[in-house]
Amino acid sequence: MLNKKVVKQLDRTGLVPEYPKVLVSILTYNNVTDCSKAIRCYQAQTYPNYRLIVIDNASPQNSFEEIRQQFPDIEVVRLEKNGGYTGGNNWALERGLRE
Repeated sequence: MLNKKVVKQLDRTGLVPEYPKVLVSILTYNNVTDCSKAIRCYQAQTYPNYRLIVIDNASPQNSFEEIRQQFPDIEVVRLEKNGGYTGGNNWALERGLRE
């Protein structure tokens, strides 16, 4: 985390945006309830510049569709194969860096 004094100095030079973009990824597997709670928490926060991606880690149930229906404005992606915790989060990071 940057020192606030340093950020203010850099901000004067135009090198640091006021609100740097933050990528938030929620990885889920057959857990609509907790995933929905996490999404609502992020929607309630006040930081204005973030991108939220929900990754369904190849759930065999229909949790992907339930989440997509509850939150139509959120990017929800279903992976074809369960990549585990690391694979799912790495996928989200790669996608976030591309866009």
